[in-house]
Amino acid sequence: MSLPRTAALLPLLALLGCSAYGIATSEAAPVSPFSSAGDLAKVCVIRSGFPAPLYTTVVHDDGVLVGATKDDTYFCYLAEPGKHVITSDGTFGVRTADLVAQAGGRYYLKQSWLVPAVRGHAVSWVDEASAQADVHDSEYARLTEVPGNEALPGGTALAPALR
Repeated sequence: MSLPRTAALLPLLALLGCSAYGIATSEAAPVSPFSSAGDLAKVCVIRSGFPAPLYTTVVHDDGVLVGATKDDTYFCYLAEPGKHVITSDGTFGVRTADLVAQAGGRYYLKQSWLVPAVRGHAVSWVDEASAQADVHDSEYARLTEVPGNEALPGGTALAPALR
């Protein structure tokens, strides 16, 4: 590819990678993804696999913003027991995952970008052993900035069950 053609693509690539959601990462999670949640359920969203560094993926549970991921990151939130519809909104589409959460349950939702990345991403529930392997190689993601029409979830987000 010639230099002028590459230079012409840079603004497009920057536009695709822009997100109104800011994420800070750390090696330590404020709440362990593998500890008990007591009377609530714990849901962890893990993004690993094929890299798609330009894309932030935003997650809502029953319409409540609970977090976002970038490559090799994860976050956890608490959920009331009951039915939940989780949406994972990536640059190339929204994916959904249903959950009937039990008190004390731990659930792990994995986001995987498809090849080529313009196909978007997939979500799937994984077992705790798979989650532990992915979390070991990842950093904890915490939202630091959101668009004006949303609120930061705070320390550990809590998603109410559908009524």
